[in-house]
Parts: sequence; C-alpha cells; structure tokens
Amino acid sequence: TNAITIQEIYDRNYQFARPPDRPTLNAVPGDGQVTLFWDGVAEQSVDPVLGDDFQGYRIFKSTDPFFRDVETVTDAFGNDALRVPFRQFDRDDGIEGLYVTTDPRVRGVPFDLGDDTGLRYSLVDSLVNNGQRYYYAVTAYDSGSPDFFPAENDIPSSIREDGTFFTGSNVVEVIPNAPAAGFVQGEIVGDVEQVAGPATGEAFAEVLDPRMLMEGAQYTVVFSDEEPSADSFFVQRGGEVIASNQVGDAASTVFDGVRLIFNNDQTRVFEDSTGWVNPGDLIDTFEGEINVVDWRYTGMAVPYDYEIQFADEAVGQAIGGFVLGIPPFGPTAVAGPTNFTVRNTTLDRPAEHVFFEPSSATRNGFFDAPGELIFIYETIEGIEEGERFPTYIVRARQNPDGTFGAFPSSGDVYNLVTRKPFSIRDRLALSTVSSKVDDTLAQDQLDRIRVVPNPYVAAASWERALPPTVTSGRGERRIDFIHLPAGSTVRVFNVRGALIRELQHDSDIADGTVSWDLRTREGLEVAYGIYYYHVEAPGVGERTGQLALIK
Repeated sequence: TNAITIQEIYDRNYQFARPPDRPTLNAVPGDGQVTLFWDGVAEQSVDPVLGDDFQGYRIFKSTDPFFRDVETVTDAFGNDALRVPFRQFDRDDGIEGLYVTTDPRVRGVPFDLGDDTGLRYSLVDSLVNNGQRYYYAVTAYDSGSPDFFPAENDIPSSIREDGTFFTGSNVVEVIPNAPAAGFVQGEIVGDVEQVAGPATGEAFAEVLDPRMLMEGAQYTVVFSDEEPSADSFFVQRGGEVIASNQVGDAASTVFDGVRLIFNNDQTRVFEDSTGWVNPGDLIDTFEGEINVVDWRYTGMAVPYDYEIQFADEAVGQAIGGFVLGIPPFGPTAVAGPTNFTVRNTTLDRPAEHVFFEPSSATRNGFFDAPGELIFIYETIEGIEEGERFPTYIVRARQNPDGTFGAFPSSGDVYNLVTRKPFSIRDRLALSTVSSKVDDTLAQDQLDRIRVVPNPYVAAASWERALPPTVTSGRGERRIDFIHLPAGSTVRVFNVRGALIRELQHDSDIADGTVSWDLRTREGLEVAYGIYYYHVEAPGVGERTGQLALIK
C-alpha cells in the first residue's frame, strides 16, 4: 500500500489535494448556552489539484481538549478513522450522502458529505451546563473526487507545560456562565433602516456577541458600484469602513458583535404596482421580460422602473436598423417617431425603445392597435460598453370576452415597476447600545447568589486535570460563586471568623462568576468543613451564606 501511495505521489508530480483553508471560530459564552460563529474564508480557497471543491463545515464538541470523548467512525478493521460531528452544514448543490470509492487504501471508511442543508456560519448550543469547560472545533471539508478522498481540516490542540491550552484558529475553549446581577444585554436599536435607494429587498441585523456591542454606535451600510446590482457591501462607522464582503456572503461577516443578513430581492416585474396611473377603461396589458420564441428574441431583466407617457402627436423616437432576435427568425426594427416616450425613472434619464407595428394598415407610429409591441432597451455600464440590451415588453392584452379596452391618448401614463436587489443607490443605517448593569435590578437579584457545587464532595465535574509536567497530585479544585454583582468582593471565613480568602469579581459583566481554587491567602489547601462567605457590592448591597467542603 505504501509503495502504491508513493508511486501515485510521483505520478502526480508531488501535487497533493489539500483541504480548504482553516476557518476562524469564535465562541460567546452565555447563560446555559454557547454561541459559535465562524468566517467563510474556506470557501475562497482553491485546491491546487481539484480546484474549487469546498463542500461544507463540520462542528465538533467535547469536554476534552484533544476531543477524545467525541464519537468515532471505525474502518473495516475496527480502527478509529473519523470523528462524528456535533453538527454539519454543507452546500445545497446536490452533492450529498456518503462518499464512495473502491480505493483499498480507504479501508471501508465512508465520509458523510452532508444532506444539502445549506451553509451556515453560526450555531447556538444550549446543551451545556454552566461552569463546565467545553471545546469546539469547526472544520471545512471538500467533496473529493474519484481519485481523492474528501479532505478535511485537522483539529490542532495542545497543552503547554504550564497547563495552558493552545489551539489553532478553528478551535475554541469556552465556559458558559450566568451574567452578573442586574445585567441588561445590549441590542440593536429598532430595525435596519433603508435611508436611501430603491431596493425592495430587506436587511436584518442580529447580535452574535453582546460583549462587543458599542454604546450609541451608528453604522451606515453602502454598496459597490456594479450595475445593475451590487456585488459587495461596506459597513462604515464614523466614516471608516470596518467590514465588507459580498452581499451573498454577509452571514459570515461579523462586526462589533453584529451580523447583517440580506434578504435580497430578485429582479422581476412587480405586477401589483405596474400599470396605468389612471386605468379607467384603458386596455389591459402584458408586461415582462422580452421572450418572443418565434424570433429567438429574449430580454434581460434589469432593476429599473420605467414611465411611458402618451400623447396625441409624435413626441418620441423609436430606434431601429437591427434584427429583433436572431436572423432570419426576427423582423428588423424600424426607426421612426412614436406617440409616446419612455423614461428610466430609477436613473432619471430617457430610455430607448423599439416600436413594432405588424400591420401596414395601422403603421402610423401610434400605439393604437392590437398586436403592437413596445420593447424597452437599456445600456448597462460594465457589461459591454455602449451596447444596447433588450429588457421588457409592453403589449395590449385582450379582455376575457375577446375585446380590447381603449388605447391610450394624450396624458395617459403607464408605469412599469420592478423588484430590485441592492445597488449603489441604496444606503442602510443601524445603531446599537451596549450591555450594561442596572443597579436597581442587581439589588433585586442578590438572593440569586449561590455557591456551586454546595456541598463540594471531593471533586467537581468541571475540574481540569494536572498539567503534563506535573506527575503527582490531584489537579484542579474549584468551586464557583455565581450571579455576583459586577465589581463585588467575596470574602470566605472559617467557623471561627478568620478570613481565609478574598476574591474579586473583575471579569466582564456578561460573566457573573468568581472561582475559588480552595486555597488560602497563603496558597495552602483549605481543610474540609463548613465555611461562611460574605459578598459586598458597592452601590448594590451585601449577601452572606455558607458552604461545605466534604471529603
């Protein structure tokens, strides 16, 4: 087997398929939950052998820094081969199920390519216990090929000699805990507001990391200048761009603890708003993208609105001199005066049009007979400079009884309205308030202060093992004081009233926990027995209680 592998490496000129770039994972501890979010850098990486073959993400969860308690998949010989993910998200592209190969080196190990769930970039895990240390990893994987087994990121983790944990960018260590007493979580003020532009889609914002929220921060979202719709967005704070990405990848971009989600609209005619300004008994119309099958003549939907104004005399000029569709199927457009003008109201400029009059008996440049067609043309910057593109068609439509309504006359106006994705003309705004502590609420929550576990019986489930350089002893001992006010002081006394240890809450207000390693001020291990504690929180109040340490 090794000889076969070496020969294959040589035959491929030492070109190896490799996994996508490693994503960066972030973890936000909460009360009984952990929020995970990661970026989309893996999707931009290109395999030197297989090209763009990114397929999805797998998330792993463990209470062991080396993920040794994760369920595994074994090969045909009973050897551990793959870890079973806690969650998995893959592209919705029809590539799903088990990767199957007849290569004997795979040893019968099936790789799950996913279930076409669609990609996600965040996850809230509520199957956690406060105080317990958890490790999470997110790996990116590709779809493989008949010659290459799917490649997946590794999960790099190690412990230094002093017991501290060292990981790669795709691994995090986190301890969920309740917030400080009186905690009021920050938020986005109201909804994302569209302050300028014609886009008909929606934008939403959600808080992923409340610790990062800024007080009174004002954000402006602008879009790139591609036409007819924007590829990218830019988030500005104080006039400075702090985040950017493609509109379709917004979910993987987090700024100041906030993520934007765009429900971008698809360009199409908005039928509910399209029609005559004053319909009366005017003809019914059909409008939509140009699609005349017999002529092989199709149009391109553009996110622009148009206004057609009619008169009783020649006021417009149709363009012509070219074939509509593909020769020899379509007729030749004839230039000439028309009794209407077409204006692009989105860009506030005239729009070119072709007027097709099939009958020579009614060919007078007036839109006044069945079968006559108005084709709207557009010049779109950035596609092919100066080239016209057919877009929409407007034609008379029969009533249910086979008759036609009245054709337009002077003063009649027809509006063709579209649904529009975001473009350079759009601007969004949002603002945030930071998390804070309400002292009045904190006073009401003093009775929630607890010691866990209480009693402490020999050990607690969340205690860490000994560092690798220590060969004797029992490892960490720890109890937690929870729901403490921010900035409070915890004093622990023995039954004779002697001060044993003084602890200070100096962590973020989102974490109301202070841990005690069961050592005295002098660093000695405390004896088992009954102890009393006193919590003092300036401006809030005091709380006392007792705890028990049992062998």
